[in-house]
Amino acid sequence: MGRRKVICPRGAVSISWSEQVKSSGIPITRVQFAAADCCPCPLRPACTRASEKGRYGRSLTLLPREQQEILGQRRQEQQTEE
Repeated sequence: MGRRKVICPRGAVSISWSEQVKSSGIPITRVQFAAADCCPCPLRPACTRASEKGRYGRSLTLLPREQQEILGQRRQEQQTEE
């Protein structure tokens, strides 16, 4: 398997992946972007609240694929009139 990566809408590539477990026992993956990519980004106000002084910029928390897909479906359903 090759290096896993996430690419933001402005083209920055993630720099760090970390497998973790939430206190509830659910496994998650934390993905980090470099502060050097995020701090000067013009889309930053709409993207992240990460500290400008930290090592990392935007971070993502991903659930296992099946749970992430279900979460996406439920969020989509919330956008319908029903």
